[in-house]
Amino acid sequence: MPDNDPTIAEFDPSNCLYISNEADKAGQYWLSPYLIMKGADPGLIIPGSANTTLVNCGWNQGCTFSGDGPAPSAIFDLFITNNGFSLVLEPGTTGLTTLVSRQPAVNSAAGFLSPGDEFMNPYGPWDPNTKNPAIVNGHECLIARIYPDSLKSGNFPSPENIQPYIATDLHYAQHNCWVGPAEGEFIRLPIGNGNPLREPQLVAIQVVPDINPSPKVLAAVLGGLQAIPGFKQISNKLAPGPVKLDVSGLPRPHESLLEKIEEWIAKEILELIRELEGKGSKAGGAHARAEIAPNSFGKFIFSVDFTGATPGDAFIYHVSQVNGKGQPYGGATIAVVVP
Repeated sequence: MPDNDPTIAEFDPSNCLYISNEADKAGQYWLSPYLIMKGADPGLIIPGSANTTLVNCGWNQGCTFSGDGPAPSAIFDLFITNNGFSLVLEPGTTGLTTLVSRQPAVNSAAGFLSPGDEFMNPYGPWDPNTKNPAIVNGHECLIARIYPDSLKSGNFPSPENIQPYIATDLHYAQHNCWVGPAEGEFIRLPIGNGNPLREPQLVAIQVVPDINPSPKVLAAVLGGLQAIPGFKQISNKLAPGPVKLDVSGLPRPHESLLEKIEEWIAKEILELIRELEGKGSKAGGAHARAEIAPNSFGKFIFSVDFTGATPGDAFIYHVSQVNGKGQPYGGATIAVVVP
């Protein structure tokens, strides 16, 4: 499993720059508190120009890298979904909008970031309606990365697929959390998914309920839950009805290899996928496998039946995905309130 984006590692081999830390990558790496919207709900995009995004930018004390000129500097990129709530996002595709590129990272004194500094850089206020295409208001996925300014003249990113690095590379952070009410006693939530590669991509998707959320998860969902009329508490029980995944809406290649998965995938990776699927099922969740066509984007459906649940209860689910190499390949958290 790769640890770092090789393009960034080429210019910052000592990991001088960072957004995340090791603890941030543990558990739900897609709920980073170091990449959030300013406000009570850290994942909410609101209409108009009142949106400000905070990106943690840090530079380890005594750590240096090669850069342009006598004083190397740090810059960051910030991306957001534009096709609604999504699991997999890649720069340069139709599913992602660049909010800012090569933004200088600063410290608390509003000077350029330097070794020993760490500061939540604000970007904004910005208006989702002025972006092209316009960004849907609501809960959207944010991705940010920091890197040396020496990359500014290069073709960045070099790999066409950054998703496997988000779970491990401290230069990256992601915040991906949807909070909202159920539709009566049921929810049917479309979730974007795609494949930016030139060949078909095998993915295994798991959904796991969370009846004992960690402080990290609570920090991501409570602000949004408390804004929903009728919310009372987070349930410590499983939903009465089943959790389901429908991946039929994802674009498939003309000639599918899913039927031959046991033959062409590495044995140890297949065992990992089976283990993840087993954990999801035992926890009261769901799992599905899909093969996504090259250079394509679609949506799968997450659904839960809440018939018989107590009104005002909220239920939390973590949706995660691995690819055919066993690499983490996208994650999101869903918090649903039963009206």
